[in-house]
Amino acid sequence: MKEEYAGHTITVSNDMTFTVAGPHVNNNYIDSARAAREMIDKAVANANKQARARLAITVISYNGEEQTVRGLHAGHGTVLGVKDFFFPNVKWVADLLKERMRLKARMAEIADAIAGYGISYRWHEASRDYEGAIARLQKEIADKTALAQAAENSKATP
Repeated sequence: MKEEYAGHTITVSNDMTFTVAGPHVNNNYIDSARAAREMIDKAVANANKQARARLAITVISYNGEEQTVRGLHAGHGTVLGVKDFFFPNVKWVADLLKERMRLKARMAEIADAIAGYGISYRWHEASRDYEGAIARLQKEIADKTALAQAAENSKATP
């Protein structure tokens, strides 16, 4: 008895084992037709995977570094070889991305430098001490101003 399955021939031998012959599987002594079909399915899937297009496209990552797109993940659909977001490999795009990273680093430096001089004050109406609240606010502003001016005078500013 013979059965054609996915371009392969499954044959039952005299000892009731199965033989598979085809482009992806050539195997004797398989225990069942189901096992033979599973073996063929796996071999065909592997051959299809091997036949998929392989890419090697250079792109620029979000932080300005070169990366290589290798293809698409067959199960998830995500781009292989890069992070979530990327840009074409064009010089002006890469230059702007690198500048953006430099500016981002500078912004972090500035935020660190001015952090100790920030003023955040809220008057709570429940206290009803408006005059006292104004005095505390003025003191906070004066203290932070003196601290910032001292840093400026000592050339400790970024």
